[in-house]
Amino acid sequence: NSSGCLYELIRLFQDNPQRYTILCEEFAQRCPKEFYPEYHIYMLKRHFETITKNSRRSFVFPYHMTEWHQLQLENYSDRLLLPDIPKNDKAEHHFLLKSDGFTALPQMIAVSVDGTLIEDYDGYIENVEQLDPAKTKNTSKNIEIFARAIIQAIDNLYSKHRVTSFVKLDSSGAGGWSSMAPNDHPIMYDFNKAQKERVSYLQKHIEQTLEGELTLPEMAVVEEFIEPQKRSGDIDADYTVCGFVLEGKFFPTSISLCGTIGGMYIEQWTSSFPVDIKDSSVYWKQMFQTYSDMVALEATKLGYKNGIYAGDLFVMKDNQHKQRDWNIRRGGRSSPESLTIFGIPNYETRVTLQMSDFGLDGTMDNIELFRIYTKICERLSQDYGMYILSSAYGYCGKDNDKGDILKFNILVHPKFLTYIDQHGQSHMLPKNKHRAKVFELVRDTVMKILQKTHA
Repeated sequence: NSSGCLYELIRLFQDNPQRYTILCEEFAQRCPKEFYPEYHIYMLKRHFETITKNSRRSFVFPYHMTEWHQLQLENYSDRLLLPDIPKNDKAEHHFLLKSDGFTALPQMIAVSVDGTLIEDYDGYIENVEQLDPAKTKNTSKNIEIFARAIIQAIDNLYSKHRVTSFVKLDSSGAGGWSSMAPNDHPIMYDFNKAQKERVSYLQKHIEQTLEGELTLPEMAVVEEFIEPQKRSGDIDADYTVCGFVLEGKFFPTSISLCGTIGGMYIEQWTSSFPVDIKDSSVYWKQMFQTYSDMVALEATKLGYKNGIYAGDLFVMKDNQHKQRDWNIRRGGRSSPESLTIFGIPNYETRVTLQMSDFGLDGTMDNIELFRIYTKICERLSQDYGMYILSSAYGYCGKDNDKGDILKFNILVHPKFLTYIDQHGQSHMLPKNKHRAKVFELVRDTVMKILQKTHA
């Protein structure tokens, strides 16, 4: 709770729902700044004996394992197991795997912030070790050098491999903010435009995107633009593959088919069985094998032998795989995977609604917002079998610079996403209609509840 006292939430929810609600409302009133990154580790240390009682060994699984976690918990190493520290730099993964003969990779050139173009593992290591920190400062000169090198890499990739490009401004991490899809930024990919114009466009984009930041990304990647197979509902064969690495061996847990806009994930379909999402078990086996091969190589070279392993993979029109991203952290897969354990296929997406759209911005405090949000979630669960995740993408609050908001990170069984034809018959919607349907159901539910409570 707000005093740092420990509760068994499931038992409290079952035995004393009223007290559970009070506890939730206490949290709803707290400032977001109270939940700092170190919060959970400090609470674990404070209540260590209670949490680990009757256990000889416990596995602690941070959202993203770091050296800081190791340092903070080293005094408990006799009773705790920790995952290895992952690396999410796609350039490092790509060039390391390529140097070992792994072929399920797109064509790629990495671009150092100092202007160096990199195409092999030795070049990558040399640049990382020798990079001058002054080159990473967010200055106009450094941005121009960075932008010019990225445009040159686009040109080089085409002249060498005859493929169009997709730029990601930061090779580390899984955030979609750095993706620059050709449809969204056509000028920088247009060979008919003067190079000066293309560089100027990219330079301005970097300046705007990183305004207020002290440093620039150390490395960008320019990779082959992928045109994969299509799955039912006109969805790209773009998958997230996930599993655990235990003693250097990959154990798969899930495959999700993903939908994107401009390289950013907006939805996914997850199930224990391919047939539930109209997919092929043959493709799944092949994807799991690709990940098993990657893990075997990286366990030796990167020393990553225990922990989660996940990433994004395309299935090409010739059935080849193109592994393009690594997301070796807990991420948002926990809840979809949990439902598949119980045999429940699910569709996940996000909906954000501004209270100003309902004429109610600033009219409620945090408790009132929380109570409205709870009613909405209960109705969505009762009427449509929707589960609302508690995450950075699912909450209500007054901490948004655009005003009060309601954010929903939603899981729903695809069977609820239907339409009625002209004969009154119900049919399953195609996948490319799922997101719009969920938005419609959520918005309609919000409006009905607000009309009752704020008529």
